[in-house]
Amino acid sequence: MLPIPSTLSPFAGVEIHVQAPPFTGVNTDPSTVWNFQGVSGIAFMDTSVMRRQRKTGEKEVLPSTMNHMTFMQGIYIGRDGHVREATFSLV
Repeated sequence: MLPIPSTLSPFAGVEIHVQAPPFTGVNTDPSTVWNFQGVSGIAFMDTSVMRRQRKTGEKEVLPSTMNHMTFMQGIYIGRDGHVREATFSLV
């Protein structure tokens, strides 16, 4: 599969091949495969987790921000030219 040509740089000097609505525009496609036809979606979540120390019972809430889940389901043309059907998920 071929990656999409456009990139984001979330970290200095690191480019990733992804569109991330709304950061890259409201109507951008979150698919990461260039010649993909199907459905794709992305969700950004801010969550937290509670950690408890076993010995003391002390509890601590740890934030977890900008988590994302992405899915794609459809067909694409592989580097070898064959049409393939697949489901992808990134958590």
